[in-house]
Amino acid sequence: MADDRQGNTPGMDGNTTAQPAGAGAPQAESSPTNAEARQHMQAGLEAASTGQFEAAAEAFEQAVDADPDNARARYNLGLALQRLGDAEEAIVCYLRAIYNDPSLIEAYINLGHLFREQGEDERALEAYQGALELDNGNDELFTNIGDIYLELGFYDDAVLAFRQAQILNPENALAADRLREARDEIEHQAEHIADLVNTNRENVKRVTGRDQQSRRKGR
Repeated sequence: MADDRQGNTPGMDGNTTAQPAGAGAPQAESSPTNAEARQHMQAGLEAASTGQFEAAAEAFEQAVDADPDNARARYNLGLALQRLGDAEEAIVCYLRAIYNDPSLIEAYINLGHLFREQGEDERALEAYQGALELDNGNDELFTNIGDIYLELGFYDDAVLAFRQAQILNPENALAADRLREARDEIEHQAEHIADLVNTNRENVKRVTGRDQQSRRKGR
């Protein structure tokens, strides 16, 4: 299956844009309250805006040191680390950001994407469902959840998720494609079960026929 993860993460201007890879732009929202942390946060945002993610990560880490309870600083550090390919540390940052601010939906989404990249579908599902509790009108979240159900072989649940994604956004072509795929899997599964039942019936008939022949010979 192609990797078509979807997720909404705010861009630098605060608008929501689709980010298949999960890593959006660092955010200035919920700025740290102390001056030192604000200064480091701003330096990190400026570095990230020009693609200097090592410098951004260093600045965001300093912001976290200055204001450990600020969820946005943790989230931005996670984003910078994710851009640098350090998935493990990014996951730690997102988890801590969620702990500090359970309403930070972007952290749940990026966390889900990273867990999927690592093949931890159940943890990814939990993260996406956490995001869904904050935004149950997000068709892309339903698509991601449906993808996981599809990969795990829970085809009925996948159909429900993809159908909901399409209800929310009839233009979601990926959800439409995945819905067809899930329904095909259900059909193939039903055909396989029917074949097994028919094979079993034939085996029973053969065994029964041999028993009857043996009885007649023994008379």
